[in-house]
Amino acid sequence: MKRTACPAVVASLFVLAACAGPRLDPVRALPVDVDAIAVLRPAGDLADRTTALFQRLPEAVGAADLLRSVTGFDLRSAEATRQQGLDPQRSLAIAWWKGALVVAIPVDDRDIASRRLGLRMARLGFVEETTGETQIRRFHDLRDKGRGALLRVDKDVALACVGPTKSCAGLQTLAPAAAGGGAGDLAVAAAVEAGLADGDLSVWVGNDLLMALAKRQFGLVPPGGAAGILLRAAIGDLRLVASLDQGLQVRAVFGPNGDPLACPSAPATLQSGVLARADVDLGSLPDGLMNGLLDACGPACRADGLGDTSAILKAWDGRATVALLVASDPAAGPVTGVRAFLRRAVAVAGAGLRPSNGASVGLSAAALLASRLGVSTLPWADSDLEGLAGVAQDGLEVAAATRGDILVGAAGRGAEAAGRNLALGRLAGLAGVPPVLASGKLVRVAVDPSGWVEALGGLGIEFVRHLASAVRIVGVEASLADGRLTVDAIIRLR
Repeated sequence: MKRTACPAVVASLFVLAACAGPRLDPVRALPVDVDAIAVLRPAGDLADRTTALFQRLPEAVGAADLLRSVTGFDLRSAEATRQQGLDPQRSLAIAWWKGALVVAIPVDDRDIASRRLGLRMARLGFVEETTGETQIRRFHDLRDKGRGALLRVDKDVALACVGPTKSCAGLQTLAPAAAGGGAGDLAVAAAVEAGLADGDLSVWVGNDLLMALAKRQFGLVPPGGAAGILLRAAIGDLRLVASLDQGLQVRAVFGPNGDPLACPSAPATLQSGVLARADVDLGSLPDGLMNGLLDACGPACRADGLGDTSAILKAWDGRATVALLVASDPAAGPVTGVRAFLRRAVAVAGAGLRPSNGASVGLSAAALLASRLGVSTLPWADSDLEGLAGVAQDGLEVAAATRGDILVGAAGRGAEAAGRNLALGRLAGLAGVPPVLASGKLVRVAVDPSGWVEALGGLGIEFVRHLASAVRIVGVEASLADGRLTVDAIIRLR
């Protein structure tokens, strides 16, 4: 069945598909073979939306100030953008190309833009070389001889490049791409496929750059041969769209390109007393994909933190529910760490087990974890449940039990009672016996920030209270369909 995009999405693809009039669209000034590109809605269109956002969440102003200080592009004011010599009615585009960061900035007044952008280069620590040219200005970095910057200011668009000198030099004679072509097509396609109506930012990141980042940041190395090819194909390119409407909404899509997706759903609601909840169901993952991811992970995934990690993963059937619930302790002191926090809350989890020895492996891992937390456990005396429970000297409680093909665990105030009720399907706020994910999602997470602040006693920090009071709910969902992985993140403001 073919999906349909949000009704407004095709009509409201900000400037990505909009006509820039007689002036050059900044995305056309970028190289056509970029490794990644991000396109931002015009400042003139963003002003009203960002004003409402910053009134509710003043702490977010810092991101706008950073962009303004580097480019002159002011998300809060079309007039302030124009005073920098820039055009607030056209988009700003940022690309990663041959190891360099390239920014395409819409120009309104060439002389003002050149002067102001040159000053910004100096503030970033670059020293201008004396060449006598006005259209193309070169800068060098005293800290790194191989790194430099180039500023090319044309009538309609300014190109600013920071990175390897050889890469930036390639922009000196670069001609604009043909209308409707070039790197901008990647951002347009990302916005259309994501199906996120009224997006403000569209991003495309190529697979080669994604894999390089995964290796450098997380040590993920794709396996060789056919498995590596399949893993790369499964990950595909990243397509991401963000909207500032009523807070922040982001949709990221991995995998092969496809038809426009349906609109993102509203965040999951939490019942009273539940601070956060996460449901996991990996049953829809293709055979072999999870093994491929674990093989790519390397040493990090093989860390022996809970005993025989591989045995635990083999015993798990891919389903789990984890939640954090409010708990009361009259003697609870200030929150100084995780253990102190767990005197105000209780963390519970329910995981599905495979037949055979899943229960014994799960309880063995629970006992080992408890011992590392300083908790001596004893067998759980219950005719319906097989498990263990104990209390540390500082009052931290831990409990775990199995019932059929379910392993439940709890840590925090009232852990034994919470674990028992969870296993029997009687825990308030979590109907049924977890894992009970029925949404068809790989992962579904919801967090109540205000509840966290109350449970933490506010941490005594007014900033934390203010930040949390502005946020109604935070939700994250991930699903896999037709080979595409879709991740939605939503922050709804009050």
